[in-house]
Amino acid sequence: MLYRGSLKGGVSALLRYLPDGTLDSSFGEGGVATVNGGGPQGITAIATQPDGGIVGVAACGKHCSFEVFRLQADGSIDPSFGNGGFVFGRFTGPSPRTVEIDRRGASSSPAAFTG
Repeated sequence: MLYRGSLKGGVSALLRYLPDGTLDSSFGEGGVATVNGGGPQGITAIATQPDGGIVGVAACGKHCSFEVFRLQADGSIDPSFGNGGFVFGRFTGPSPRTVEIDRRGASSSPAAFTG
């Protein structure tokens, strides 16, 4: 089970729990993976891909409207995704609140993009 939250300093965190309710020590550092790419102000959605990777969407700071990030199954940032694990964008409308994984394992987040 994954839980998303925020830490001090604009850092977001994902916690992964085992079925017995303890943190999964094989994920991140002691069960906690942190995300700090461009100043996330909170993870709004997460989804797990078939290979165990995790795709998330977060609101971000002044230079973008949102960021999409990908973690590897062990909770580390996936450097092969986007630019060092992150894709930043701007759009009109509300912040993305969902991440969808298709049959191929690709992710999408509904939003109306601008320039």
